[in-house]
Amino acid sequence: MKDRKITKALEKLTVYELNSFRKFLLSPYFNQNEAFVIFFDMLNEAKRTGKDPGQIESRDVWARIYGAESPYNDVKFRKLSSDLFALFEEFITQKELDNDGSEKLRLLMKAYTNRNLSDLFGSLIHHIEYNKKLHQNKNAEHYLNMYNIERAIMDINFHDNTISRKVEMDKVLNVEEMSYNLDVFFIAEKLRSYCTLLSWNQTFKLNKKIIGIDVILKLAQSPFFKDYPPIAIYYLISVIKSHEGNTEDYYKLKDLLIANLHHFDKKEGKDLLDLVIGYCIGLANKNLPEFGGEALAWYKIGLERDIIIRDEHISPTTFRNIVLYALREGEIEWTEIFIQEYAKFLDPSVRESNVNFSLARVEWYNKNYKKVIQLLAYTDYKEVFQALLSRTLLLLSYYELNETESLESLFSSFKLYLDREKTLTKQRKEQYYSLIKFTRALTKIQSSNKVKLSKLKMEIEKKEAIVNKNWLLDKTDEKLIKA
Repeated sequence: MKDRKITKALEKLTVYELNSFRKFLLSPYFNQNEAFVIFFDMLNEAKRTGKDPGQIESRDVWARIYGAESPYNDVKFRKLSSDLFALFEEFITQKELDNDGSEKLRLLMKAYTNRNLSDLFGSLIHHIEYNKKLHQNKNAEHYLNMYNIERAIMDINFHDNTISRKVEMDKVLNVEEMSYNLDVFFIAEKLRSYCTLLSWNQTFKLNKKIIGIDVILKLAQSPFFKDYPPIAIYYLISVIKSHEGNTEDYYKLKDLLIANLHHFDKKEGKDLLDLVIGYCIGLANKNLPEFGGEALAWYKIGLERDIIIRDEHISPTTFRNIVLYALREGEIEWTEIFIQEYAKFLDPSVRESNVNFSLARVEWYNKNYKKVIQLLAYTDYKEVFQALLSRTLLLLSYYELNETESLESLFSSFKLYLDREKTLTKQRKEQYYSLIKFTRALTKIQSSNKVKLSKLKMEIEKKEAIVNKNWLLDKTDEKLIKA
């Protein structure tokens, strides 16, 4: 039963959500078939006890619901599974609606209008106005919701005044506010899409464009719209991503985003952090090391405001990056605490390898090279990028310990791995080939041979893309000093 949609769906629910879903199934309004409750309980029990719900046999579920004597009917069972999944979709839709007060009010107004509940319109509009003052979420979607609400209020006012034959047009026609909300939503969403596209263009070397973006950028800077947080923030992100090294506008963005991050939901908040962190990492990799500290500061904000952890998980890449930039900033003790506290949020399938690798990085910064090798040598790294990083760290550690035989063996196995790995681009492979080539050359040149060492240093400096280029230059300088 592993490929059933319902088993895959339940895997992503938290314990709290699973309990809520069971209550949902027990509600006679949503479900009157006890078979769904029994089916769910079997899946939930397996999940709760650490077993794989997908391994439950369909016939076992059938026997629990209909009795062991009842002949198994696969068509009927698949219909049962499909119907339970439909209830799951209804449940998560209801959960989303519960969390979206503006959409809930919009639908409530629609229901009042459709049922001609004109006597209740006044109290409903009062409730809406009160809710608008309390609402903290001020992303682009908020303004779309406000447009929908204002549109519904206008419809209600027209309906109510048509009945009473008493029309006050200045109160009824709220078209200006409606239009403003719709414009803010449109401009902010276009800018958001533009920022995403700029990131994709940079990452994947694309040249995609958005028609009419010049008009949107001009509107975003007009006095009418420039002070709305979602417009101002996405505008500044587009500016810094379009003009590399634009640090002045970056610091404007930093102040603005920190002040307004709470206006965005967790998903969009994380997307914003990813865009800004990507910018900082890009500059840090281009000889602006202070932006490594900026990246770390954003990661810490994400942790403090509970934005980075999504669905009780942290991505392995984010976990490794936090460790890397914290260590580069010399925050070794903080890094060790981070690894200990946040390891539980890594997916179990990659937890051990990422924790071992991160601890190995800590030991590298502590210059405990033997410990680095111990942590890395016996761990299976299935993810390509992590496999590259671990081999690189092993190479550096073997060199520091002067383990020439182990180093020579690693040169060969590392090169073979690069040759066979089809997911890496030619340019990316070349960066690692260069690391192997120059490290091997460095091991073979005697410290006394100043001419060869100077020539090697010049070659390294000329080469634009090399993994751990600064380390290679440092090791070459160490030998030159002894020459």
